Amino acid sequence: MTTRAAHVILLLIALSVGGCDQATKRWAETSLDGKPPVVLAQGRLDLTYAENPGVAFGNERVLPAPLRAPVVWGAALLALAMLGVGWWRHRGAPTLTTVAAAVIAGGVAGNLLDRVIRGNVIDFIRLHGWPVFNVADVALVVGAGLLMIGALRTRPGGAAPPPASA
Repeated sequence: MTTRAAHVILLLIALSVGGCDQATKRWAETSLDGKPPVVLAQGRLDLTYAENPGVAFGNERVLPAPLRAPVVWGAALLALAMLGVGWWRHRGAPTLTTVAAAVIAGGVAGNLLDRVIRGNVIDFIRLHGWPVFNVADVALVVGAGLLMIGALRTRPGGAAPPPASA
């Protein structure tokens, strides 16, 4: 596979994740805003519209109010830049790590786009016992999991471990 083809595949993954996130948020906006939750699993999972001006678990509250928006924006832009640099450094055939980076980039871009367009992030998936979240948040968690799996599969010297024998 050429480097160009690999970049196209990774870009398509990131755009697909971000596009799916934005489409589901648009659906949530038009179908859930101002309406009662849609129960999917009684007492466990429902869909409910929420606007989140902060970040996961309200972690931005530890910062003074004037610093919150710049830090949130700066962190998102820094994450995208770091993912881009990592993507560039590992060009070639897509690996688990570069696919993970593309999934994370799509999630970061989806939530960042919300902040640009709406001034906050739309959340709508409510798993009881957790804060309300969205598809971009799921992508961030899945991407982080893939990064961890990729790190565990790679030896410190950069070589993949030998296949397990049966």
